[in-house]
Amino acid sequence: MSLILEVGTLCPHRNKCSHNTHNECWGAKLDRDQQFVCEFYKDGRIQESGFRNPLDQTGKMQVIMD
Repeated sequence: MSLILEVGTLCPHRNKCSHNTHNECWGAKLDRDQQFVCEFYKDGRIQESGFRNPLDQTGKMQVIMD
C-alpha cells in the first residue's frame, strides 16, 4: 500500500528517505497544494530502488519514452 499525503501534510519519513536527499520530494513540502502519493513506501518500509522526477508534484507522474 502506498503512502497517501493530503494537502498540508508532510511525509513522516522525509528526513530519512533516500528519495528526498536534497529536499526535492514534493511529499516533504509543506506548501504543496495537492495530494501526494508515494509509491516508494510499501509494507511499512521505504523502498530504496526507483527514481522519481523532482518535478513530480503528485507522485503519479509517468515518463513516456518514444
